[in-house]
Amino acid sequence: MEMRQLEHLVAVLEVGSIGKAAQQLGLTQPALTQSLRRLEHGLDVALLERSPQGVAPTEAGRALAARARSILLEAQHAHAEVDAVVGRMRGRLAIGCGPSLAVSLVPVAVARVLARYPQIAVTVHEGTSDLMMAELERGTIDLVVGTGPENFAQRGLHADLLMRDAMVIAARPEHPLARQRSVTLSDTLAYPWIVPAVGDFLRGRIEAAFCGAGLSPPVPTVQTNSGSVIRGLLLSGDFLSFLPKRLVKGANQGSALAAVRVSGSGWTRKVHVISRAASVNRPGRLFVSLLRRLCSDEVASDQI
Repeated sequence: MEMRQLEHLVAVLEVGSIGKAAQQLGLTQPALTQSLRRLEHGLDVALLERSPQGVAPTEAGRALAARARSILLEAQHAHAEVDAVVGRMRGRLAIGCGPSLAVSLVPVAVARVLARYPQIAVTVHEGTSDLMMAELERGTIDLVVGTGPENFAQRGLHADLLMRDAMVIAARPEHPLARQRSVTLSDTLAYPWIVPAVGDFLRGRIEAAFCGAGLSPPVPTVQTNSGSVIRGLLLSGDFLSFLPKRLVKGANQGSALAAVRVSGSGWTRKVHVISRAASVNRPGRLFVSLLRRLCSDEVASDQI
């Protein structure tokens, strides 16, 4: 079994086609087919089921592919560690994050990493917690920065708490409720609400906030998990939505969004950095270190 054979197997299963995988790898289709057959012969087991529609993994193929992704990722990490020892910071870093973190902390931390080591290749994936955690478990990303159900240990994952993120009801500064000193949660139901899709962790917290006050949750006018869409809608009309306080703080002094003063409506969510193991590659450790510094700065500025 050779490293390149594992790369070939993973590439084929990612696209579901030997022909497409050969193009991506810069090989001829016969050469890729021969490599896969040598791998199957060496293991004495069929790894792929071939059909006119493409290829699919056998049970053995699925098991090997899962292990192969981990092996290939560890090989990348080893390469990065060697580069670091000899004074070169290279390698790849794939990060997953939620929508609100994709417009604030994560891009700033990425920019600071690349300012120090521009040869690192960084990929950032944005999505819901469930999607990002699934990608992490598959080995397609190295770290997840996000919130959500804290069942990390049960999933065999390692998580470190970065910060506690206060959530508030956000609106445009000209919103009728933004100018009032005292607003009830019931008052907000008279306005259109933007909420995440059904099943999202944040959607459940929003519904719990209203139910806890003896109210029915708002009927959403718009459902979206996109931070940029939420922000755009809030600025365009009398919409309301929950956002992290750090994205709207100071809005009453002239910045883009305002926090509606609704007593007892907010809550605090935990932001974690999550990985498959306690140890990550050198670029990942640098990213986490800078991210922690940013989070500390956020907390300090929020207390001023």
